[in-house]
Amino acid sequence: MSNNPSFYGKGTYRACRFALRFARRTASKTLILLLVIQIILAAFPAVQAWLISLLGTSLQEEPGNKTVFLILLVALLLAGFVSLQDVCGRLGDILRLTIAWQGRLAVDQKVSRIDPKQLRQPEVNKRTRQALEVVSNGNLSVQATAVTSVIFAVFVCVFLFLSLFRFSTLGAVLLLLSLIPSLLTNFYCSKKLAEQWERNNDYHRHANYFFEQMMYQSPGTELALLDGREWFRSQAGRYRNKAAALDRSVHTMYIKAEIINGLVTVVIFAFCLLAFLLHGNASPVEATAALVGISSGLFAIHNVGWSVGMLMQETKPLLMLEEFLALPEMTPPLPVVHQVTALNANDIDVTIGDRTIVSHACLQAHCGEVVALVGANGAGKTSLLSALVGLYDVSDGSILVSTDSGDHRELSKQDFAERHRYFGMLAQDYSRFELTVRENLCLGLDPSCWPSDEKLWEALRMVGAQTFVTSLDMQLGEQWKGTGLSGGQWQRLALARLYIRDAGIWILDEPTSSIDARGEAEIFSCLRALSSRKVVIVVTHRASTLQNLDRIYYMEGGRVEESGTFTELVSRDSGFRRLFASQLQDTNIDEAI
Repeated sequence: MSNNPSFYGKGTYRACRFALRFARRTASKTLILLLVIQIILAAFPAVQAWLISLLGTSLQEEPGNKTVFLILLVALLLAGFVSLQDVCGRLGDILRLTIAWQGRLAVDQKVSRIDPKQLRQPEVNKRTRQALEVVSNGNLSVQATAVTSVIFAVFVCVFLFLSLFRFSTLGAVLLLLSLIPSLLTNFYCSKKLAEQWERNNDYHRHANYFFEQMMYQSPGTELALLDGREWFRSQAGRYRNKAAALDRSVHTMYIKAEIINGLVTVVIFAFCLLAFLLHGNASPVEATAALVGISSGLFAIHNVGWSVGMLMQETKPLLMLEEFLALPEMTPPLPVVHQVTALNANDIDVTIGDRTIVSHACLQAHCGEVVALVGANGAGKTSLLSALVGLYDVSDGSILVSTDSGDHRELSKQDFAERHRYFGMLAQDYSRFELTVRENLCLGLDPSCWPSDEKLWEALRMVGAQTFVTSLDMQLGEQWKGTGLSGGQWQRLALARLYIRDAGIWILDEPTSSIDARGEAEIFSCLRALSSRKVVIVVTHRASTLQNLDRIYYMEGGRVEESGTFTELVSRDSGFRRLFASQLQDTNIDEAI
């Protein structure tokens, strides 16, 4: 986003329009009531000057009922003004709170609907973090209330100008000119602050990252064992010091600018008063009333420069938030397809930028089989599987899925929702959701259609998790005062969640990496039983497991170089055999064959 003056003109207008539209959509009654009260308050200085002028004239004449009435009216005006100011302040607080709350909900909703392929893009990921910071830091709510403050100031100036114009044209004009130094000062400072916004947020993000690694149990424990916490603390401090230095420079700049602004404003305001006293056609009483009105009006709008400055300062964050909320959303989740008879992936290419990470990959799996995908780290296994389920776009090739009803669907050009409905996937880097056991197992399901307790316990028994789960409502995660689990226990829960999803194709990327040999044998025995009605594809690097699988695809350099049974692949000089040489060297290969 640009920092040139034209950007702050058009950009600020766009940001103000976005903030007002958001406020109207989320808190319309509060916004309208606030604007109405502010317009009423804006008339107070002009009305005050007029009433004091009438009261002064009445006091010069014979005091009577009119004088008493005017005194009561002025008193009521003052009392009403104070009360309305309090109400206006509370309404402003409610508006800010509502916009901040609704802004956070809007960001939450948008994140939940972004296509996961987009979240893999660094720019989208960066925008997501910035959008969260914008609503969390109050940029959106500040912009909306700053707009209402500027509207209030405009009405004050209009009413005062019309009230004072009849006394002194020059004085009324100079009164408006006295606001210009404040506007220019805040424009300059806000422009500088806006230029530093992204850098300042980046410093805070880095500092928070280093702090959180020390705070959370798993990385914190590892850092303690490495004696690395002091280094992380120093890094957090380094970025916090950078942010603090940036903040200090901004406040120093504001102080210098405000001193200059104050001196210039005093000079212009002095000329304004002289114009009323020396060149106006007002009587002494009217001149006094005008001065009271001017003082009251200037006090009411003394922060208009700050409000205008905030409009420009928040322009960049608000435009970024607007662009983030306008990102395309994926199709809502579709019903899961439970029965699939075959998966045929032919000549799959996956390209990211100008780099091809999977090239002409072919893979076939049928119901009743357990098929393996193996290869060294970086061979392209996870990328190929991610492309199958829709996490990567397929640049060339076809993905054909056959169902038990005889339908054949080509999925390579379908969106994530259409492709994903056929698959249940356990990722290599599975997440540990610190929810209850029930919530963990039912993730992604409609809460009104959650499975019965019997079904959930069946899933837990299938993966051997019934030994450590005491209740379906057991809270997991020590940060919520729940039960801490080992890596293998978390992995069993993730497998049980896959069982509950019950998709037609199961993809398991290292499904037993954190599970002992006995547990692995039990789980693969269950997978073998499930394969009678599911298509099962696994990634594993344990030769003992691969011996019992129906077919193995060996990947190297993003290509499927070999395929066959374990016996076929180890019986010849192959990349597969070389990959597993260390596991087979203590084993009689002839026995394995």
